[in-house]
Amino acid sequence: MKYPILSVSLFISVSLTIFAGETDSLERLLPSLQGIEKSDILIKLARKCAVDYREKSIIYGNEALELSKKINYDKGEATALIALSTAYYNSSDYNKAIEYLKGAYTIIEELNDSSLLLNTLNKLSINYRLTGNYKESLSTSLRALQIAEQQNDITNCARFYNNIGGVYKELKEFEKALGYYIHAYNIYSCLNDLSGLAQTTNNIGIILTMNQKYDTALVYYNKSLDFEKQLNNKRGIAQSLNNIGNLHFLIGDYKKAIESFHTSLSISQKTGNIESQTVSWNFLGNVYSKLGHFNESTEAYDKMLSLSNQTDNKNRRSMAVEQLAKIHTQTGDLKKAIEYYEKLTALRDSLYQEQINVIVTEIETKYELEKQAKEIENLRQKTKIQELKLNTHRFITYGFVLLSLISVFIAFLLTQRNKLRTAKKNAELEQKLFRLQMNPHFMFNALNTIQSFIITNNTDDATKYLSNFAKLMRQVLSNSRQDLISMENEINVMEYYMQLQQLRYDNKFVYNIFVNPKLHPELIMIPPMLAQPFIENSIEHGFQGLKHQGKINISFNLNHDSIIFEIEDNGIGITQALKNKSAEMPDHDSIAMDITLERIRLLNQNKKQKIVFQVKELLSQDMKAEGTVVSFSIPLRTQDNINSLTDKYLTK
Repeated sequence: MKYPILSVSLFISVSLTIFAGETDSLERLLPSLQGIEKSDILIKLARKCAVDYREKSIIYGNEALELSKKINYDKGEATALIALSTAYYNSSDYNKAIEYLKGAYTIIEELNDSSLLLNTLNKLSINYRLTGNYKESLSTSLRALQIAEQQNDITNCARFYNNIGGVYKELKEFEKALGYYIHAYNIYSCLNDLSGLAQTTNNIGIILTMNQKYDTALVYYNKSLDFEKQLNNKRGIAQSLNNIGNLHFLIGDYKKAIESFHTSLSISQKTGNIESQTVSWNFLGNVYSKLGHFNESTEAYDKMLSLSNQTDNKNRRSMAVEQLAKIHTQTGDLKKAIEYYEKLTALRDSLYQEQINVIVTEIETKYELEKQAKEIENLRQKTKIQELKLNTHRFITYGFVLLSLISVFIAFLLTQRNKLRTAKKNAELEQKLFRLQMNPHFMFNALNTIQSFIITNNTDDATKYLSNFAKLMRQVLSNSRQDLISMENEINVMEYYMQLQQLRYDNKFVYNIFVNPKLHPELIMIPPMLAQPFIENSIEHGFQGLKHQGKINISFNLNHDSIIFEIEDNGIGITQALKNKSAEMPDHDSIAMDITLERIRLLNQNKKQKIVFQVKELLSQDMKAEGTVVSFSIPLRTQDNINSLTDKYLTK
């Protein structure tokens, strides 16, 4: 146990040495600066000192605040308040942090700076959650999320998905929490945002732990720890170690649990992170209590209680008092137990009183609104004579409003009618698509192939072909009823189809399906059976007359917020394939292409992000055809059904 603590200490001391050099250079600049430049450097110093030198951070923050007020630098005043809130947050004084953030918010509303506004709301939401004020935390995050969505700011959307997930986790609504965490995780994965990934992998690990999926939870905790180490985030490292220790405790590995908690404590004590220390002592108290080491357990809960008093976190204080009451009951010290139970009752009464105060405030607000409404009504009565003179104008206004309402209603009816037409077209198209995918021609060829295997006594291939054919039929029947299916499901269908065609054509071609490691096929949703007609064209027409072995490469890649889905072959090229097909069947139309284009048009209706479809011929340097590439750019969508998601994604 000594070696991990020693290495962490060395890591921290090296980091602090580098940090000291940066702050020294900024401090040397100060005497030569004045006005806005000096305020900005003071704020920068306050931010840099906020984690390891909080007292200096507060001094710099206050100096920047006073200077900004003196020179009427509103943005400097707001950012100084935010820097001060960060220093108090890192000292686990969340109420003080909230006080400064509220001051910053008032100024920022006037500045019309959306980036600064969202940053402030994010910090407010986190601090509210850490004080146990979940109602304010949730409403703040939802308000900020609405702003971020309007501005199409996906980075901040991810931050607020994470915050909302955190509130639902505290409220023990784990399915809702998991849904928001996965939304955040998908965005952070696309952006390769290490800080965001560190938070979300840690949070997903917590939910998995709650659901007793311990092996998968440990994978996510270790991912989080790795991200935090890359970021040199000591607060995050301590948090990850606490969670890993708790997981070891739950599976009964008490030795590893105690090691993780003590390593976390060592980091938290060096950085002055009281919140993380409180969590570590709570977990250590749980382990020692389980082992029957009541003296060590009592000491741990006493330290937890002392630290939670400093942060004014009533929920943690209540937990510590309750555990101490239980231990003294177990050890037979009933006098002490009664004393702690009385404290617990007082704490719970206090929490209940806070809830009552919230209700009273709401009632008072309602009363004030009703009072204002009555005053408005009195004013209306006084102006009634004047209103009578304006009857003509009012009549015109009402007539215009009525006409507008009728127009809106008619527009609504027309919209609904168009929706019904679209739905009907979709249904018809799904039927066309199904007939295209499993047309009699394909079924006839498949059954003939099975018959051929049986006649030649090739029972192994016949059995394998028949089994894959049955699986394919079952999958296609299921998928044709849905607008979207998981990428994993679509890949399974393609696998069955390719294996059938390889058997049928005696392995005249090979294929490969590649999925970018950043993607999670079981989470991502795409329209079903987009690729099958083009794979069939490659096999039946693209490889016709080919002297070398045919190859089909199918790939799924990520491009920002879109899935790039490509089917590439090394055949004779689309131009020659169409000529051959036209020579064989002069009256043949490209049904697959027509249905695909019509289907994409319907899928794109009323959507901001569109599916983009392209067919391109591959040419050599001497302009000879070397194959064909069919590509689809599909907007990134994920599972909405959390139960299904939990079963598929999180059990892996």
